[in-house]
Amino acid sequence: MRGVSVGDVIKSRTGKRYEVVSVDTSGFVLARLDSSNASQAKVTWSKVEKCLAMLKEQGFAHFQENPSRGGFSYTVTIEVGVAYALRDLIFADSETKTYKLKD
Repeated sequence: MRGVSVGDVIKSRTGKRYEVVSVDTSGFVLARLDSSNASQAKVTWSKVEKCLAMLKEQGFAHFQENPSRGGFSYTVTIEVGVAYALRDLIFADSETKTYKLKD
């Protein structure tokens, strides 16, 4: 996993922008930049590790689905954060609407 730093700006697969506003030993917080309510969500390192383990086990993760349904999270902000933390290891396949491990 590549590092996550305060001030990193992340563009989601749909074009929305998020900024990392804090990072600590338990995870990081993302804030949506192009929203009037500036919603925030915490992405824990344990969540990132669990999602990586799921990818290794099943080979893919569905876009915007809960882990019980084969995805990272139904919450888009959390999905964006997990995908960003794993960006060196995964890619988004827009045809199958899944994340997959890079070869």
